[in-house]
Amino acid sequence: MSTAILRVTNGVRWVTSDELVDEMITATEKEVVEVLGYRAMRLTLKVWSIKANASNPGFALVMDTGMDVNDPAGFVCLGVFDPVTSGPVVVQRVFTDLQRYVRWRIMVFENIDAAQFSIEGVVYE
Repeated sequence: MSTAILRVTNGVRWVTSDELVDEMITATEKEVVEVLGYRAMRLTLKVWSIKANASNPGFALVMDTGMDVNDPAGFVCLGVFDPVTSGPVVVQRVFTDLQRYVRWRIMVFENIDAAQFSIEGVVYE
């Protein structure tokens, strides 16, 4: 079985509420990672900090997969990491049925001004 290290974020990623579009924050085209030839990935989401602006902050991140990096609407959801309310925290998850590319997408960013996170792991056949 072939495996490889996968760094979905290039180091620690800082996101703010200013980046919200339709209640989500999606990885930029430059942040999309090619995983062609692999069928699954075991990823670790590290939420380093959350700057809450009210009580009950919520942060949830999903992984998407797609065949064409130039077609953002063609990406489908692989699954959701467990939601978190503060940092630092570590969440792990296995994702299967990979297509050619993967990207992260924050689908819950409630009562938060900013958050720091990183995603890394391994891909395998």
